[in-house]
Amino acid sequence: MAELAATRTTNADLLRLADQIKAAQTPEIETMTGWLQGAGKPTVAPNAETDHGPGEHSMPGAMTFGALTRLSEASERKFERLFLTAMITHHRGAITASKAEASHLSSPEAKTLARKVISDQQAEVATMKKILAQIS
Repeated sequence: MAELAATRTTNADLLRLADQIKAAQTPEIETMTGWLQGAGKPTVAPNAETDHGPGEHSMPGAMTFGALTRLSEASERKFERLFLTAMITHHRGAITASKAEASHLSSPEAKTLARKVISDQQAEVATMKKILAQIS
């Protein structure tokens, strides 16, 4: 979702936020993918590229393929509102999942990453709410 911002908006605050999200999440995704590969686990959720039905998301707040398509086709103002509301939902899902995982993880590295995800994404949600209030 964050990569779409570069071609869908000129809002400097939103562009800065999208870059921040990409910079934070890319290494997190790479780390978690490495852990999954090392454990012989799949790195892509089943049906990740199809439109999910209710309750079929790989993570709370995950965006469906159809919603991502609507986002990529939206006009600038509509894109900004859709992006921010979807990303807030997505971040809240990641926070919820990270809190659940952090409570029972045994790996110190995994616990540290879960805490970082929680902290970073809570701060980003606060920023998204501010930007959303400015454009609404």
